[in-house]
Amino acid sequence: SKKPANTTASCERMKENFRLQPQLFAIRLFPRHTRLPWSRMHRRILSLYRNLLRRQCPLEQRPARRLAIIAPRTSAKSTLKSLILPLHSLLYRQERYIVLISATQKQARQRLRNIKAEILRNPDLNLLYGPELASRDGWTSASINVNGVQIDAYSAGSEIRGISYREWRPSL
Repeated sequence: SKKPANTTASCERMKENFRLQPQLFAIRLFPRHTRLPWSRMHRRILSLYRNLLRRQCPLEQRPARRLAIIAPRTSAKSTLKSLILPLHSLLYRQERYIVLISATQKQARQRLRNIKAEILRNPDLNLLYGPELASRDGWTSASINVNGVQIDAYSAGSEIRGISYREWRPSL
């Protein structure tokens, strides 16, 4: 069955709003993860991420950047940096190769499982981004590819020097 034109247009407007406003994307599509107030640290991370979105520079021409965010345990930095922003980057193809690095391989793979679970079981995400999420390939316990974006899970101390996905080096 075909969607009415106004529903399709409404979805496209919502997707465009979410593209430019990752906090709105997080609040609307991941309410279980965003039920507490946003801290200054969360707003700062989102501000840095939004600045990347505004540049509209093709990934291949984007200057390299390094950023380290340090925050206390239980501050939800991993929820934002290892779940919500990678999903946003994947859906809008802001990045082509995302690497999740945790203290242990078990932790890194759990973060990847969290992303997989949202892709497979989040009805709002699937309603809005069905075509993007349908394009998936080669899932393993340490790697997924969705919408042409590769996400790999590594532990600290793993040999990651020189890794790439096709012509892409990790960019997030």
